[in-house]
Amino acid sequence: MPKGITGNKRIEMTELMSKSVKLADYDDDTQREYLVSLAHMYKDARVGDAQFKEICQGRAEPARDQNVFFSTCGELAMFLLERFGYRGKVLNRDLFDDSGKKVRAWRSGKNIEYLFMRGRKEGAFVEYLLSRRKDRRPQPGTIVYVGNEGKPNTEHVFLFDSDFVTEQGVEIWSSIDAGQGGRRDQHVAERVRVFDEKTGRLFDGRETARRQWERSGTGRRVIGWLDPVLLELTEKATLKLLRAVADAA
Repeated sequence: MPKGITGNKRIEMTELMSKSVKLADYDDDTQREYLVSLAHMYKDARVGDAQFKEICQGRAEPARDQNVFFSTCGELAMFLLERFGYRGKVLNRDLFDDSGKKVRAWRSGKNIEYLFMRGRKEGAFVEYLLSRRKDRRPQPGTIVYVGNEGKPNTEHVFLFDSDFVTEQGVEIWSSIDAGQGGRRDQHVAERVRVFDEKTGRLFDGRETARRQWERSGTGRRVIGWLDPVLLELTEKATLKLLRAVADAA
């Protein structure tokens, strides 16, 4: 069920660095700021390093070593939700109790299905509709779902960071994306894209020397976004890196 009354507490990110809190008690702005801050802490993670092992629970390295493609965009989204304090039906992760017993098992190929099919059932998925394009945009901290109806039929998800409109009226979206690179080089990176409001499509963006923005590619349609602040949070969240990651840094 979606969360009921929104919490009203505020907390600075510097405070979250030193404590774990139940984010359900805090307002939407704090929750969104938490997710964006957490994503930025992992924006340089790459297959084989400690941060990436934490994101994918060690699943990416065997795929790399066997030269099998294992897309990690949904893995980052699920990792962020787990650290957010969410444990509901949308989450696809290996989970363990205090004794180390596995209480939930990750399921292959289910990340996007869980995020958006189950997200709809949980009342946390916002459809992007061209008929409402003037007043509907993702908020920072939401998990955006894009797709390509052509061939190959590709899907992708990313953590929405921010957007702005240039002096020339071009709308630019920035994000934190996993699933970057090929079979042997999966990683997380900051991305910048050009959004076309008329078609609801996102294109690769590049700023020229004249500070103009060019777009490339066929563009993927924005289907909608999962809004984590609408999910029921039952566990404490922490912005701190796990000890194993911190020790390896």
